[in-house]
Amino acid sequence: MRLPIAQIALILGMLVIFPGILIKPGSSQQRRVEATQGLDAEMVALHVTVLNRQDQRIIELKKEDFRIFEDGVEQEIVSFNIADEPIMVALLLDTSGSVRTDLMKIKDASIDFVNHLHSKDAVSIITFSDDARILQPFSVDRAKTVDQIKQIGSGNSTALYETIAAVLKKAVEPITGRKALVIISDGMDTRSHITKEETFNLAKGTWATIYCVYTKNNVDQVIWPGGEYLKKLSEYSGGSIFDGTKDLRNAFAQLVNELSSQYRIGYYSTNDKRNGKFRKVEVKLARSDLIARTIKGYYAKRTDR
Repeated sequence: MRLPIAQIALILGMLVIFPGILIKPGSSQQRRVEATQGLDAEMVALHVTVLNRQDQRIIELKKEDFRIFEDGVEQEIVSFNIADEPIMVALLLDTSGSVRTDLMKIKDASIDFVNHLHSKDAVSIITFSDDARILQPFSVDRAKTVDQIKQIGSGNSTALYETIAAVLKKAVEPITGRKALVIISDGMDTRSHITKEETFNLAKGTWATIYCVYTKNNVDQVIWPGGEYLKKLSEYSGGSIFDGTKDLRNAFAQLVNELSSQYRIGYYSTNDKRNGKFRKVEVKLARSDLIARTIKGYYAKRTDR
């Protein structure tokens, strides 16, 4: 189904399919506090990646090794475990002319990535060039997903920013639970009617972790302008960028490893105000040789919503 960018948000907003479950979009596009409802509070659920100085993922830590701060105020950790719940993955594939010569490699690496996910993880496939194409809503049917990827063809110009905005607003935002947006692209946009800053604001306000697999630009070999954009976009959400310019399969293998090496940490905010304002979140570790990566913060709910 090939659609103009302006229509993809409408279609994605109508429903998100997960086996047996219909999830309707909420009324707000701001990052929502996810998880268990309390009497007057909600548990904030963070997915945290811990790395050492060699960028190796560390999964042997205990609850006592973490400290959580919200707007500078330390919070009590009430839930702690290795994140093993199924994840909803929206896979966005750049098929524009600038990556045309690498398209077969992109498809093959994407198939490898999908096949290495857990069997209960659901995947949605969306391609974009001068328009966006919804190949598959969220599904755990790997054979169908692989078949859809194999049929992908190339396009011309790139509406990267508009596609990201539409998917974050309408396909990812309504979902509760663990979710990720995986973008494989050279990061260059040639036809969107919105700015990159607008996508940064959305990344700052989503519970989905954004991961980017960066592939080279085959038109003018401009590397870092697009790569820097993808890096900044992913970091706003607590995600990261993987360099696929030399080895796409290895980049996706690193991504699979990260998805299986995260902590899920929950706390009840001591701030009981429901004013819709942004709250900065920071994770500190007992060990100075390690780095924790998670969302930069979230928007509090409003009492009028």
